[in-house]
Amino acid sequence: IFKVLLKPSSMNQKNPLIYRFSQFISLLLGARFFVLIFYVFALYVSTFFFFNQEESLKEFVFDIKVHGIIFCAVLSIAAGGIINQFYDVEKDKVRSQLQSFLKQKYFLYTYLILNTISLSIAGLLSWRIFVFFLIYQFVMWFYSHKITKIAIINNLTYVALTLYPFYGMLVYYQHFSLKLFWMAAFLFLALWIID
Repeated sequence: IFKVLLKPSSMNQKNPLIYRFSQFISLLLGARFFVLIFYVFALYVSTFFFFNQEESLKEFVFDIKVHGIIFCAVLSIAAGGIINQFYDVEKDKVRSQLQSFLKQKYFLYTYLILNTISLSIAGLLSWRIFVFFLIYQFVMWFYSHKITKIAIINNLTYVALTLYPFYGMLVYYQHFSLKLFWMAAFLFLALWIID
């Protein structure tokens, strides 16, 4: 089924619905869509149970800045996954075969659109949040472009980029404690070992 749907054959181009659906699936693979769903869940749970010590559930649900920060983080991570796929197209054989028919310019357009939306929302929330995500997006691009070629440093950078939005929520709530430090250190080491 994947070969028929994802192959850039003349049959798929004759049926534009199947062809567009295949391109959309290819783009989702580039953005690592299923990882993003898990990431959103992890951000909301950690924000409410670890970082948020004063707000009630009602205040948390109606806190626009929290949802904005998480939404910006998800858009930035999706854009980072797309630009990483763009630079790793030759290394990642399985995904590149599935995505070979989708032109690389679409990945770049999507990357730019996601980052622009993320920075626009961050700019509406606060200039500090804007700078936070601007740094995050730059480091993700630099990681994909240069750092992935450097052994060990690429693993450390990847794990640090994975935890960066959680650090943002920690700073937003200004809830620093030794317990959170040790939990973050443990999570950093666990993710580094897995990577």
